Amino acid sequence: MARDSADGILPLSAAATVAYEQVFSVRPRPPTADELDMIAFMLSAQLPIYGVRTDGQEASPISEEELKRGVFWGGARRFELGHDVNAMTQLTVRKSDLERVLAELKASS
Repeated sequence: MARDSADGILPLSAAATVAYEQVFSVRPRPPTADELDMIAFMLSAQLPIYGVRTDGQEASPISEEELKRGVFWGGARRFELGHDVNAMTQLTVRKSDLERVLAELKASS
């Protein structure tokens, strides 16, 4: 998957920050890394998240099975199935998917 935001691809950490600012924030302050990790987890139930499993490989979607077993860390910058084991990095989402989810969340709140 391309990494250029002009192509409609956003880093997951940026997507989680946008979701925090537009939907989840109750007071004006930057989100913590833990908050971004939690928002990434919530977003993962609503849209595909892509990551690189090994340097030099193309990004691929995180599977439902992996999402059930793993966690987001570092402010939604990596996904791990075990502490530093099988870590996925360069996590991204499609901008169109994020916009759809944010519209749904705003409409339901």
